[in-house]
Amino acid sequence: MILLMAILLGLLSGMVRAELGKRHYRVLEVRKPGFVILAFLAQFVIFQLPRAGITVQDYWVSLILVVGQILLLVFTLLNWKRPGFFLLALGTGLNLAVLVFNNGLMPMKPDTITDLYPNVSPSSWSVGDRLWNSKNIVLTEELTRLSFLSDRFIIPEWVPYRVAFSLGDVILAAGAFWLFWSLGGKPKHYKEIKNGQMEYTNPALRKDWGKPYRKGIQPDPYRRGH
Repeated sequence: MILLMAILLGLLSGMVRAELGKRHYRVLEVRKPGFVILAFLAQFVIFQLPRAGITVQDYWVSLILVVGQILLLVFTLLNWKRPGFFLLALGTGLNLAVLVFNNGLMPMKPDTITDLYPNVSPSSWSVGDRLWNSKNIVLTEELTRLSFLSDRFIIPEWVPYRVAFSLGDVILAAGAFWLFWSLGGKPKHYKEIKNGQMEYTNPALRKDWGKPYRKGIQPDPYRRGH
């Protein structure tokens, strides 16, 4: 939820930034986007399709979660030098760590559950078990490893759709916002000279990962009119 909000805010602010700078909003170009698709597709099937969430055993749910986080971590490391990906890698790594240390599921305290679902009877869940068909496992503070990385924060009551989230999720949201906001600015592999002419300055962020740019003055491909 907070990741989606961060992406939408990043897109909006990035487009405003591009408009103010009279630039086109750049297309996001990354390496191995299929890793992200695989990770989210598997989680969508497990957690968004009711029948799948009921029939899939907890072992497979935890395995899918851990493998999905590993795929996301590899994806972020492959795109390490792009804006925001340091935070995306850090947030993913923190979430992966707490999953691995808690049987492959994201721990949530009983107090958090009662605050999040005040109208649901506590008899519908028990400590040590998976929370319904979610990615969470109900654990007390004492039973939770790396408890400071668990789903311990809750979106404020004035937000219509409330969810719990972790410190890793907050860092992920910050990285996603930074990434989509940066697409409205000048690309870092260019340095503006004058009259819309720009010079290549950072081959590490080149579009063609196999061939370095040759230094020289080139038209700014992101300025409107090109």
